[in-house]
Amino acid sequence: MHLTVCAAAELGRDGIRVNAICPGLPEDIAKACRLFASDDSEFVTGASLLVDGGMHVGPRTAWDPEARAERARMTEDRRAAWEASQAEDF
Repeated sequence: MHLTVCAAAELGRDGIRVNAICPGLPEDIAKACRLFASDDSEFVTGASLLVDGGMHVGPRTAWDPEARAERARMTEDRRAAWEASQAEDF
């Protein structure tokens, strides 16, 4: 990312834009490339675009609804098993 900023600073006076795409999923990377190559980003340089579907924000349960649902099911199963074991003690 530092190289991106340095290159953008050096080449900007020649009208050359320099941006970085930090990898994630292939289709999304292609879309990011298309954005940086288009006139829609003509005023963007020295930027690093993280394209990973939110994976950088934390564990999979932070960004994947299916993983979050599975975690909730596992938690509920453990709670039910604990309650059943407590009922057997009485």
